Amino acid sequence: MLWDNFIILIAIIKKHIRYGIEDSKKMLVAGLADPNPCVIAVALSGLSHTPVPEALPTMLTFVDHPHVWCRQKLAFALYHFIDEGPHVTNALLKLANDDFEQTRDWATYDLQYSQVDTPEVRECLWRNAHDEDSLVVNEAMQGLARRKDKRVAALIEHYIKSGNYYDDSYLLEVAELYGDPILIETVKKTIISETVEAE
Repeated sequence: MLWDNFIILIAIIKKHIRYGIEDSKKMLVAGLADPNPCVIAVALSGLSHTPVPEALPTMLTFVDHPHVWCRQKLAFALYHFIDEGPHVTNALLKLANDDFEQTRDWATYDLQYSQVDTPEVRECLWRNAHDEDSLVVNEAMQGLARRKDKRVAALIEHYIKSGNYYDDSYLLEVAELYGDPILIETVKKTIISETVEAE
């Protein structure tokens, strides 16, 4: 009997059949109305994996929530809606300036991949490219590079000279996104020289 159940489970996994999606969505949306911030945070986290477009207006009401995890999970969940209009962009700009670094990180990550390219978005990415948190810096640098913002070249050179970038391989990714062959070669040479020195 146990073996039969195991075989059925494997067959389900192989077919990637998902059951109870509509019920799950209803439960997650209902969780947004719960007074407990932990329940709200869990609901937002669930909505990041099972997006419900109809829930977006309610989700956006948590942008100023006093509980840090509600804001962080909102930033995480908004990835599926990054190009849904100025209301989402404005929420991400606010979250990218949050006191909690994980919220800033996810919001900056979302802005990095957004197609929105306004002066406000670029200014936010520029500010976060100087953040105290290295993950936030990397997301912001990639966002600037994707937008071919010319200021990113000087930032790459700054981080090469200071040697305090999160990871040189990520700096290479930023240079490649920006697309300047000379800058790419400079970062590659830096990585090689640091590798040789470490040996």
